This record gives sequence, C-alpha cells and structure tokens, in this order.
Amino acid sequence: MKTKRIYWILLLMLWAGCEYFQREEEAVERKAIARAGDEFLYLDQIKDLGLQGAAREDSLRIVDAYIENWVQEKLKLQYAYENLPAEKLDVEDQVKDYRESLIVYNYETEFIRQHLDTATSEEEVKAYYEENKNNFKLQDDIVRLLYVKIPVGAPNEDSLKIWLKVHDEKMKEKLRAYANLHAMDFNLNDSIWLDRMLVKRKISRALAEKYDWSNARLIEIRDTSFTIFARIVDFRTAESAAPFSYVRKDIKRMIINKRKLNLARKLTDDIMQSAAREKKYEIYK
Repeated sequence: MKTKRIYWILLLMLWAGCEYFQREEEAVERKAIARAGDEFLYLDQIKDLGLQGAAREDSLRIVDAYIENWVQEKLKLQYAYENLPAEKLDVEDQVKDYRESLIVYNYETEFIRQHLDTATSEEEVKAYYEENKNNFKLQDDIVRLLYVKIPVGAPNEDSLKIWLKVHDEKMKEKLRAYANLHAMDFNLNDSIWLDRMLVKRKISRALAEKYDWSNARLIEIRDTSFTIFARIVDFRTAESAAPFSYVRKDIKRMIINKRKLNLARKLTDDIMQSAAREKKYEIYK
C-alpha cells in the first residue's frame, strides 16, 4: 500500500511539473486512488496540495492525511444518509436561512466598515470611564512597580536599593544605567499596571504570592542564582474600581463597539423608512 501511494505521489509531482498536463485541450486519464462506498477520489483531484518541491516523506504524509480525511468525510455522509430520518435529511430550509443570514451579515459589515469612525478622543474615553466607573471592578489585585533582577554576585547592591527607594530623576538615571549593565531582567516604567498572575508568570512567584503589596514598599527576594529588588509604587485590591489607565484600551474598544451597534440600528431604521416611503412592505393584521 505504501509503495502504491509513493507511486501516486511521484506521478502527481511529475504531472504538476509537466507542461503537457497543463494544457486544457489535452485529455487526462483519471486514476482512482481511493474509494468510499460508490464514490471515488481521483488523482487529478489532489493536484493542488502544494507538493511541488516537498520531500518525498512530506508528500507522502500530506497525501495520506488528505486521502484519510476524504474517506472519513464521505463515509460519514453516506452513513448519515442511510441512518437519519427523512425530516433530518431535509436541510434546504436551513441552508437557505444560513445563506440569507450570511448575506445580511456581509451587508451590515460592509456598511459599518464604510461609515465607522474609529477615532476616540481622550476626553471621550475619560468621560465614559467616569460615567461607568462602577462597572470596572478589578478581578484581581494589581500593582505598579519597579524591579531589577540581578545575578548573585552583581556589584553595588546597597546602591541599587537606594536608587530604587528615591523618587528622583537623577537616581532613575543611575538605576537605568545599572540595570542596562548588570540586570538579568528589569522594569523601570512605573506607569504599567500588572495583576498577580502576570507578576507570577513574568517576574516572580514569590513576589506574586508571598508579599502583601499594601504593606510592602521595598521587597528583596533572594534565590540561589539571582536577587530581585522591587519597589511597590501603587496597588489596587480586587473588587475595587479599576484605575483609568488600566482599562483605557478596553474603554476605547467599548466605544467603538457601541458605535458599531448604533450603525447597525441606523441601517435597519434607514431601510425600514425607505421601504415604507416606497411602499415596499405591508403588515397584514
């Protein structure tokens, strides 16, 4: 069986590269390569599988998978015809409904694409946040922090701790220079909010699970190969209102989605009003 499949693959690859078989006026003898019930899969039906330039082993795997899938789908279809009650086989109405729904969806999508304004001002986003602040509840504790992860034996640990503690641009520059030179990993952007899961995955399990961020300010975590120094800048607890900067991108998406819904409603209203003026519909009571 494997030898026979290799034969078909070689023939298919030869066919793909042969100008003779590219000419539509030339008739090609069809060769069956699989059967499912009374249906056959022919060699010319799998000529577009992208086998040109593929290794023989890869070609064999691709063809085998295609043939097996073809047989499975044809057999399932045949068994469905044989075993489903007649009312389950009548899918014309379902196909018609799906086709019409898809056409309407495509029309609405294109209308929205042509008319949607995706620009959002900062004032608009902030106003939405203030009006809906109670809807933005945190699911987890979040934190803004600075941290530097250094290998064991890195110099000037005491200076590093001082630079982290001091809120001063000069100290930040020293901290940044030190981190670029010695750190294994660091974050010196204190405007980014992180939840505990992200801190656990990206920084340290101990920092996420062991420490109470509401009480900690400078945290020191030592391991056999590294030390992490972290300063908590700010934090929010779960169930409290999310900070604006934490949900800003989500709000922009909400505003855009609201505009999409409004455009969809406008399209429906415009169609109904136009149809009413032109007497294109009636509702009989």
